[in-house]
Amino acid sequence: MYKGMAVSAGMILISVIGVIYGIMPATQRILELADQRKNLAEEVQTLKTKRAVLESVDEGAIRNSLLILLSAVPSDKSIPSIFSTIEQTALVSGALIDTVAIANPGSLATESAQKQSNEEKKLGSGIIAFTVSVNGTPKQIRDFLDQVVRVRRSLRIRYADVSFFSGTKATLRTGLDAFWTPLPASLGGTTSPVQQLTQSEESMMKTLSAMPAFSTPDAGPASGSAALSPSRDPFAP
Repeated sequence: MYKGMAVSAGMILISVIGVIYGIMPATQRILELADQRKNLAEEVQTLKTKRAVLESVDEGAIRNSLLILLSAVPSDKSIPSIFSTIEQTALVSGALIDTVAIANPGSLATESAQKQSNEEKKLGSGIIAFTVSVNGTPKQIRDFLDQVVRVRRSLRIRYADVSFFSGTKATLRTGLDAFWTPLPASLGGTTSPVQQLTQSEESMMKTLSAMPAFSTPDAGPASGSAALSPSRDPFAP
């Protein structure tokens, strides 16, 4: 009797060991396969959606939109574009440029890109502060101030001091900020979702494209600009 019970107990023990060392690992692998299949199905669906979005967008339109954005906020400091923008703005308004000076020449150094101010961190953009002095009639000065913030190269007026001499001559000394931001180092993985531009973003693009593009680097002053390269075209080889 006891011998039979011992045999039964041994068989049960062998069955339990079999479950532990055989069935349980197999079950674990099956669960892993099911989970991987689910994840793969989600990735496939994401890729299908991404492909549909990309196929619905014209490559030329994407290129043009990016170049417009880079002409507003370049991927580097693009000092020549600042000079040419101010020069062309003065030409349109009829004012005469006296001086254009970078407020902090040290900000042009490459290593300064690693030291952002609190405002730059908040904006997510680099800032180049500079001052401009122009001469002209009061109307030309007003036109200059009005036009300089309506050009495609994004500029901001920090202050403006105007001195009037008689009723026909005036001098403007103004401080402005130009913006730049490097292109992102990473654009996400293959399966990361993409979205088309929103209506507000498309409206912004139309506004930018309608603004005069005065930032052609070749139009800037020759002095001190030869060693500075313009914003690079990310589509260029």
